[in-house]
Amino acid sequence: MAIFLSENDVKQLLTVTMALDAVESAHRDLANGLAQDTPRVRTACRKPSCTCCRGHCRRKG
Repeated sequence: MAIFLSENDVKQLLTVTMALDAVESAHRDLANGLAQDTPRVRTACRKPSCTCCRGHCRRKG
């Protein structure tokens, strides 16, 4: 099931420290071969635009 969060939702739920810790952990896993990342895909359409960011981390599930 997908969960759609607005930018305001994210601002209320996530601190800068939490975000930096998550990015550091994800890049560490990527460097160790435990995660995959694919380039961002943006669909051309009228406003609002659609952006898809995917990735997978074996350690996180």
